[in-house]
Amino acid sequence: MSSEDSVKEDLTNDYSVKFATMIMQIPNTMYIFEVTKPCGYGEFVLIYKDMMVSEMIKVVATQFQDPSIQTLLFANKHVISLADTITVRQLIQSMQLTTIYPGMEKFVVYRVFTDSINTLETTAEVATMTSCHENDCFSILSSLSES
Repeated sequence: MSSEDSVKEDLTNDYSVKFATMIMQIPNTMYIFEVTKPCGYGEFVLIYKDMMVSEMIKVVATQFQDPSIQTLLFANKHVISLADTITVRQLIQSMQLTTIYPGMEKFVVYRVFTDSINTLETTAEVATMTSCHENDCFSILSSLSES
């Protein structure tokens, strides 16, 4: 093995160890939220436990590239806004939420919605929504039309 190959292998190992360490630290320092838009599109968003709720909303708005997101709604109908002055940890403890993926005890995921959640009854309603990711909504429409 050449010294160049050895350096590349060392860097790869270093990267792998640091990445694995970062992932394993998530449950200690962060919450994982599955943020879901009204069209059904959702993404995981990592939020530090001691971050203010207002900062959480800003992170979600940034990740979704949608500055109009100013409130979030939990499945229990609890709405949080930029005006809330508590930490995410305090919020989670007060609501006693449960994970949306049972069996994944180490990496607990909570669901939150970007807008008031109303059941969409027709694919036409989904198709006319402008706030969702167009390609993802197209996928949703395709899967709905197949069923």
